[in-house]
Amino acid sequence: SVTDMGGTSMAAPIAAGGALLVRQYFTDGFYPSGKASAADGFAPSGALLRAVMMNGARKLTGSHDTSGDGSNRWEELDSRLPNNQQGWGALRLEAALKLDPPTDVSATSLFIRDDAGDHAAPCLGTGIAFTRSFQVREGEEFRVVLAWTDPPATLIA
Repeated sequence: SVTDMGGTSMAAPIAAGGALLVRQYFTDGFYPSGKASAADGFAPSGALLRAVMMNGARKLTGSHDTSGDGSNRWEELDSRLPNNQQGWGALRLEAALKLDPPTDVSATSLFIRDDAGDHAAPCLGTGIAFTRSFQVREGEEFRVVLAWTDPPATLIA
């Protein structure tokens, strides 16, 4: 038999599986070329996994029932993300990761700076600056995601 399920109960396992695939992308060495290379593999930080997943999310379109009682009071989904209706949107990992050969939606380039592995760089802190220039062609989308892991708190915090 087939059961149709939706909502956060199904979104959570899909997102967890997506995070595992993103982790495997980096550990198998797909970054930076888009092809697997063991020499390029590294263990990504949790912040990098979160950033890639947020960068790959795309807004949902359509409408939803806002009545709460099934009386069909439909409203268009809010187009500003994140929001309470769809969070960051639908998970589209291929839109955030460079793949070779590319798909019709895969990222054409990807730049990361992580605090783990061969791509480790000093973390930003008070008085530290980081500058990077990018060229974006007219009509192309440019996305930047900044994510970090807070330092551990003290035991009595």
